[in-house]
Amino acid sequence: MIRLALALSLLASAADAQSPGFDRLTIAAPHRSGDLAAGLWFPATAGTPAWIGETILFRGVEALTEASPMPGPHPLILVSHGSGGSLTGLSWLGAGLARQGAVVLMVNHPGSTSGDSTPLGSLPLDLRARDLSAALDHALGDPALAARIDPDRIAVLGFSMGGGTALQLAGARFNRAAYGAYCDRSGPAGMDCLWLRSGGVDPADLPPRMEADLRDPRISAVIGVDPAFGHAFTPDSLAAMALPALLISLGETGPGSGWEAVDIGPQGADLAGRMPQARHQVIAPAWHFSFLAECKLLGPLLIWWEGEEPICSNPEGSDRGAVQAQVLAAVGDALGLSGAGALAAR
Repeated sequence: MIRLALALSLLASAADAQSPGFDRLTIAAPHRSGDLAAGLWFPATAGTPAWIGETILFRGVEALTEASPMPGPHPLILVSHGSGGSLTGLSWLGAGLARQGAVVLMVNHPGSTSGDSTPLGSLPLDLRARDLSAALDHALGDPALAARIDPDRIAVLGFSMGGGTALQLAGARFNRAAYGAYCDRSGPAGMDCLWLRSGGVDPADLPPRMEADLRDPRISAVIGVDPAFGHAFTPDSLAAMALPALLISLGETGPGSGWEAVDIGPQGADLAGRMPQARHQVIAPAWHFSFLAECKLLGPLLIWWEGEEPICSNPEGSDRGAVQAQVLAAVGDALGLSGAGALAAR
C-alpha cells in the first residue's frame, strides 16, 4: 500500500509539474543503412506546448518544444522500445523521467517499430544495441548536449525486446544454442519463439552475429522491464555483470496468474538470481502491455475491430496509469532521481 500511495502521489504531482522539453534528433548510424530517428526528453524551463505520442489509439503527453533546458549536468537514460514500439509510444516514460530530473534519449530501432515490425526485422539484437551506443556517441559528442549530461550517471532501460537489448549493452552475451533449446522445451508458453516462427525465423538457427560482445563501458546501471531472451544469456556473462541492475516484472507469473507475463523469476529465467547486483521487483496486478501508453476510450473497440492482441485491456483491479506511476517511482528510486536508493551509487 505504501508503494502504491507513493506511485499515485508521483502521478498526481507529475500532472501539475512543469512539462518537460522534447526534441527530435537524427543519429548517424554507420552499422545501419541510414540514420536513426531519436527523441530527447529533458528538464525544461520554457518552450512551446505540444502533444507527443498522441494517436487515434493512444493518449499522448504534453511537452515543450523549442524548449530552454535546465542547466545540467543530469543523469542520462538510454531507452530501447519493444518490438512494434516507438520512441513516441513511450512518451509517458520519457516525460515522467524528465520530470524527475533525467535526460532521456530514445531511438527508433529500424525493422522493429510501429508499422514496420517483423520477426526478421526485429531479430538482430546486435544492431539494436549498436543503435543505443550510436545514440550515446551523439549525445556525448554534441558539446551543448554533453554539457547537460553527467557522464558518470548513464543508465540504459529497455522493455521486452528492448529489455534484452539493454542487458546486452550492460554485458550479457547471447547464446544461440541455449535459446534454441529453450524454444524446443517451452512449447505454447514460449510466446517469443512462436512469434519468431510466425515470421519464418527458426529459433534454433539464429545468426552468429547475435553472440557478439556488445557491452558499452560507459553504462553505469541497467533496468530491464519484462526483458526478453532471458533464457538465452550465458551464465558466465550474467555472473560477470558488475553493474547495478533493476529487473521489473509486470504481473505475477505461474499457474492461475491468468495474464501473459514474462517469467524472469526463480521458476523462469532467474535473471536476478544469476546477476550479482540485480534486484527484482514485481508490479501487480499488471501485464506485459501495461507498459504501453494509455488507450483512448474507443481503443478496445478499435483493437477488436482490427483483430489485434488486446493491448488496451488491463487485468482486473489494474489501472494502467497507476502501474506506470509505480514503474516511474521504481526507476526514479533505483537511479536516485527522486531521493534515496541510487542504483548507480551502490
